[in-house]
Amino acid sequence: MVRRVLVDQGSSAEILCYSAFKALGLSKDRLSLMDAPLVGFTGILVYPIGKIMLPVFAGSVQLDVEFIIVNSLSPYNAILGRNWQHDMKAVASTLYQCVRFIGESG
Repeated sequence: MVRRVLVDQGSSAEILCYSAFKALGLSKDRLSLMDAPLVGFTGILVYPIGKIMLPVFAGSVQLDVEFIIVNSLSPYNAILGRNWQHDMKAVASTLYQCVRFIGESG
């Protein structure tokens, strides 16, 4: 279980902080190489440690997501971006700080 996950409609990548990666008990040998840096809002380059495919459970749906692992300080353990939202058929509300899945009743 990963807590403090940001669903970011503006992010084009799914990010997992290295501290959360270690807390999940995952090994670095499961990582694939990634040689391109990420560029944030401030223009600062962040060089990923690697990338990994992990299952993400939301409600009753499981989706395999490719996360980019970064060793960077953040108040969030993971960031789920637009790709995840589209694949999950999810709609994020910044007003209500929640995610709604299409076809979900209530």
